[in-house]
Amino acid sequence: MMIPYHGYESTTLSHHPAYNTHSNSQEQPEVPKYTRLLFKLPRIVPDQKEKFEGDDIFKKHSRDGEVRYTLYRDRPVHERQAKFQSGCRDGHTEISFSGSGLVILLNWVSVDTAQTEYSSNPNSYCDFNKERGKVHICTSFILNGVCVRWRGSLDLERMDGIGCLELDTELAAKEEQILQRQLQLVQQKVRECEEIYRGDLQMKKLPGYT
Repeated sequence: MMIPYHGYESTTLSHHPAYNTHSNSQEQPEVPKYTRLLFKLPRIVPDQKEKFEGDDIFKKHSRDGEVRYTLYRDRPVHERQAKFQSGCRDGHTEISFSGSGLVILLNWVSVDTAQTEYSSNPNSYCDFNKERGKVHICTSFILNGVCVRWRGSLDLERMDGIGCLELDTELAAKEEQILQRQLQLVQQKVRECEEIYRGDLQMKKLPGYT
């Protein structure tokens, strides 16, 4: 699974509403309130470097390999070229690795190509000026729970080129901080729910409680 990186999500937790689907009055077993908490699936795996160095998908694509533009293959060449360049200027494109067939959707910060510096962010850019007849792209995203960066170039006429995946340690560190904050929030919410549940049990033990 690939997650394009556009920023960081809120760590707010949500609760599942207590739906009652039974129309009869039969008493149901009591369920602790904290079991209704919904937890977000972590975006990343615990050990980024180990997974990047150990998984076949990253081993295969961590070296420069041939890539091709994959969109609008049913259109004439000149139209595909125009759409490819337009998409790059808008901040997105789709490519596939010829050796494996892996398809990735790339997104980056759109910039004015007339500028001499491709971007203020060295890890997210699209540069038409670096090499005549080519576009150089660098962008980060999350692939199979690992923060990676694709770096490469494509010929503007042939719409193919070379590129590879790199471990993005900077993004990995930021995502790890977010994960730790989310886990702390989860633990806090669970403790609060447990306290409420224990309080309810104590109330029910009082004489005259109905």
